[in-house]
Amino acid sequence: MGQSGAPNGWSVSFASSSLTLNSRHANSGSSQSVEVQVAVPADARADQDVEVTISASSSLASSLGPLAVETFRVSVAQIHELTVSTSVSDGEIMTQTGSAGEIVRFPFSIRNDGNIQDNYLFEACDDGVKTDCISPSWNTRFVDTQGNQISQVLIDPGQSASLEMQVTVDAGAFEFEEEEFRAQVYIQGNSNKIDSASFRVRVSNYDYSASIAFADPGDDPDALDLALAPGMDYSFDVLVSNTGNSSFEDEGLLSFSGMEGLVEVIFTSNGTEIDGPFVMGSPSSQPLPFTVTLRLLPAAEDGDYGTLTLNAASMNDAANPNSIRVLLSIATVYDIDVQVLTETTQEVNIGSSVQFELNVTNIGNSRAEYTVNLSDGLRGWTLSHDMDDTFFLDSGDSQIILIKASPPIGIVGEDRHPFVVRVEPIKSPLDGIPLDLVAIGIEPTWGDKLGLTESQENYVQMGGLGLIVIVLLGFILRASAQNRRMQADFESLEHED
Repeated sequence: MGQSGAPNGWSVSFASSSLTLNSRHANSGSSQSVEVQVAVPADARADQDVEVTISASSSLASSLGPLAVETFRVSVAQIHELTVSTSVSDGEIMTQTGSAGEIVRFPFSIRNDGNIQDNYLFEACDDGVKTDCISPSWNTRFVDTQGNQISQVLIDPGQSASLEMQVTVDAGAFEFEEEEFRAQVYIQGNSNKIDSASFRVRVSNYDYSASIAFADPGDDPDALDLALAPGMDYSFDVLVSNTGNSSFEDEGLLSFSGMEGLVEVIFTSNGTEIDGPFVMGSPSSQPLPFTVTLRLLPAAEDGDYGTLTLNAASMNDAANPNSIRVLLSIATVYDIDVQVLTETTQEVNIGSSVQFELNVTNIGNSRAEYTVNLSDGLRGWTLSHDMDDTFFLDSGDSQIILIKASPPIGIVGEDRHPFVVRVEPIKSPLDGIPLDLVAIGIEPTWGDKLGLTESQENYVQMGGLGLIVIVLLGFILRASAQNRRMQADFESLEHED
């Protein structure tokens, strides 16, 4: 017995994988029943039937292939479920403030937890009456993300819809008056499946708001351009301020949107993760620093890109956040920086060697493997370096590389040998950096042959020059003395005459 056609996640099995049948000419035993067991995954959709093909073959005549084939259709029972959620924790009521005549907005989402597309209906209720949906005394309406007024929405299984319940504060409302509302959602044709979210409006003539800004902004203070390699984490700081006009403390809320499934965004304060409301002080207090960590998920691959929006809002006006943007591209950057720490042109005596010192820094965004390539040595020159065939550098790390150049024996006069050193990433050779270096081979001086350093040779030369000067002075002094003696003898002879 065999089967085919079951999609991934489904499994088809038989109560017995084989059976024995008599010939059709026998009085009995020519047919048997076999139970086929089909296991359906938890996320199987009710609106997508699956066809499974069962085949039977003979172990004694396997070359004939299937002897009988039967196809049957499997339907999944419909499940109708929903979840209504807001940005506040379970059991809490989202509270917003508004002045008389103002529209207060309450965002919420509806998720289809069933396995078939459903039409979801919603209505506004007075939350003071829990057992029934009584229309509230203040005007309300529901709108979608485009601002269109709606009363129902179609949602596919596993998907969500974002909506707003908008409440117009009564013109006669007084300061600090409160009204509670309930957005009640149910499935069309199945009114027993109901979920809801509760909201509270507090009347106030104050404005409540928050702002968010990069702690270290670039040319555009509201946007940050980033290129991250797959699997990377990246952190930066933001500042959140209370920008309302009341003199009281307020609660803030951080959120993000965009690049879902590719990036996880984590907000922390002093090492503690922030995933709900926090106290942000009065408008006169200092901005609060938060660290934002972007963690690329396994699904993020080179070539993906998008915009992350980071939001900060007052809990009293969560529907009107202040935002900054992260323009994020997923790309492995292999940039390197190579500096020559010695002179790029150096002289070397025949029979010796000279070293060029390089400093290589990985200025890309991921760990990379590198190699060092040298041009060929010409006219007997020997070129080498002190690295293995390849080496690794983490982002931001550096490595010193020594390049050795040795001239051939037998150079007469001077031999100028230019050559090229190229340091390049293994996975992206085009990002390599070429360097032009020159080694000049020269005949050794007499001091080199005696093993003297340049300073020692200078000392010897200066000493020799000094000796010559002393000898010359000796000759001059001796000649002067002889002249004086001869002059004295001559004067003595004149006196005798």
